[in-house]
Amino acid sequence: MDVIIAHSESKAKSFLQKIQGKKPLFICTIATTETGKIPGLSAAGANQDFTDFTPPADAELLLLGKCKSIQGVPITPDGIPTPGLITMSALHLSDIPVLIVNGGVKVKPQIPYIELGGNSGRDIRTGDSVDNVEEVIERAKILGEQLAKASDYLVIGESIPGGTTTALGVLSALGVNAEGKVSSTLPLNPHTLKGEVVRAGLKAAGEKFGSLANNPIKAVSSVGDPMMPALAGLVIGGARQAPVLMAGGTQMTAVLALINALEPKALCNVAVGTTRWVAKDKSSDICGIITQFCDVPVLAADLNFGPSKYPGLQIYETGLVKEGVGAGGASIAAMAKSGGKLGKDQLLKEIERNYASLMGLK
Repeated sequence: MDVIIAHSESKAKSFLQKIQGKKPLFICTIATTETGKIPGLSAAGANQDFTDFTPPADAELLLLGKCKSIQGVPITPDGIPTPGLITMSALHLSDIPVLIVNGGVKVKPQIPYIELGGNSGRDIRTGDSVDNVEEVIERAKILGEQLAKASDYLVIGESIPGGTTTALGVLSALGVNAEGKVSSTLPLNPHTLKGEVVRAGLKAAGEKFGSLANNPIKAVSSVGDPMMPALAGLVIGGARQAPVLMAGGTQMTAVLALINALEPKALCNVAVGTTRWVAKDKSSDICGIITQFCDVPVLAADLNFGPSKYPGLQIYETGLVKEGVGAGGASIAAMAKSGGKLGKDQLLKEIERNYASLMGLK
């Protein structure tokens, strides 16, 4: 299999053995936060206001193979397509079923989805960013447990612009040193700006680094985003019944820290699945964040767009975008389901085919 083990080799190999040849269910948790509109933080949309449409459009792409909320597909300001294209291609190629779970979006997707009762998030600089955190976690636990009974294992991804900044916020509130370690959709990671935003949020909440280590609910309420309680609850509930692959980059470290503070035993049945672009990213350190509080294995899909004939895909190799919409985890699940018969070369061909179709190219 074209999978890199980035952290905790023995546990990672054991996890891969558990899911080899098995049938997963892919869940995409969507949410929005006003934090994502802070200029210079995110490339998840053609402009800041467009970020409200990115998660619903990503969700539609996964289920329909096209978007209804917008024309075309979500793109970065540089015209690079959403990593949801990778996810869609991997899931379709391997016939993995998809469910969309709404953690809290402003714009509802025009497809069936499961509602957890969360709201879109506010700017974390207010110090009061997320509503109903505890209620959403409890509902998501129930949902995760039931969905895990209906499949061999769960793969849970996310779509939320600005999520690495809110991840830094929650990690900092919980006392995890993540400054300069979270990744970015941008080629030049705006670590200084992220740190300033987080410090402003903690100050507004009357908190400081590590002051909410024993109050994870308040950490998310103050400086988190609505994806976190939804995804954390799904993982906790799901891991009671089956293995769970958390599909994402450094945003998943904040969810892991939240789970570790709420129900650490759930992490025994969990791994993180990301992309090579995140695992090898010199401007972030996913493993360095995780090892501070747990020993969850990290797997990375060894995707390589260098050989692609399309510049819009080749540019992923320069450090733009890197991960999102569960791209790495979906790719790992697709390869595992095939028993190793499906590799990165076949995946790239499918991604290119879908890219050409969606972008109107020959």
